[in-house]
Amino acid sequence: METHRGCPYKCSYCNSPSKEKIYKDAGEVYFRLKNVDGVRRELLHYKENFGAEYFYFWADTFLALSDKYLEEFADMYKSDINLPFWCQTRPETLTEERVSILKEMGIHRMGLGLEHGNEEFRATMLDRKVSSEIIIEDLKILNHFDVKYSVNNIVGFPNETRELAMDTIRINRQINADTRNMYTFSPFHGTPLRDIAIQQGLIEKDTLVKSLSSPTVLDMPQFSASAIGGLKRCFVPYVLLEKDRWPEIKKAESFTEEGNTIWESLMAECRARFFDHFLPELDEY
Repeated sequence: METHRGCPYKCSYCNSPSKEKIYKDAGEVYFRLKNVDGVRRELLHYKENFGAEYFYFWADTFLALSDKYLEEFADMYKSDINLPFWCQTRPETLTEERVSILKEMGIHRMGLGLEHGNEEFRATMLDRKVSSEIIIEDLKILNHFDVKYSVNNIVGFPNETRELAMDTIRINRQINADTRNMYTFSPFHGTPLRDIAIQQGLIEKDTLVKSLSSPTVLDMPQFSASAIGGLKRCFVPYVLLEKDRWPEIKKAESFTEEGNTIWESLMAECRARFFDHFLPELDEY
């Protein structure tokens, strides 16, 4: 369900800014916001005619809304819809007042893009100019209001190194999210980082990429495709297990018989220690 289309931010790995430019060059506006009454009619249609029990708001940045619009939307949703929902936004859009409103609306979960843990790399390469301190502190607001959330991360950007990628693990260890994930960078058409990847000879101009969950298409001298894949698959153990076990986890980055055995053991431990409590929740929904 869309409340609005487009995003006011200019992340270099995202193709929303290029869509905005296409529309602007044609004399149109890409960023569009549905009026609250229109959203209400659509939500009621799904609820009354299809028995909807849960809503998934698909907006690049759900809280890229004015306070006035959010308050009007919240009043409508509480009175006429009153169903659990999921949305995604950026950490710096969170405030106590806004999270309180979402909580009163009945939010079930939220997804947030962190993407990279190194503040300088995040600003210069990803065009996300927000401090790590603000990210960490703003996410604590969700914990305060007991809103469950997941944090999205990406590995394998052009010019990235393994040590830079480890900063993403380090910042995630400071965040009390109940779930986290790590995807590989995908050089989608229309993004500045794709242009950089082509200029550096990392991909061909006609290279097609399918999904963030696919293996990386970049094989860099300082950060090989194998190294990217190994770090990605060990992201969860690195974040959740004790730091003195990092030497053991590093062995699991290797795609060898020994590495695979260690990785399977680590993941089994993580599931048992940190994820089994999700089973009743999954049964509920």
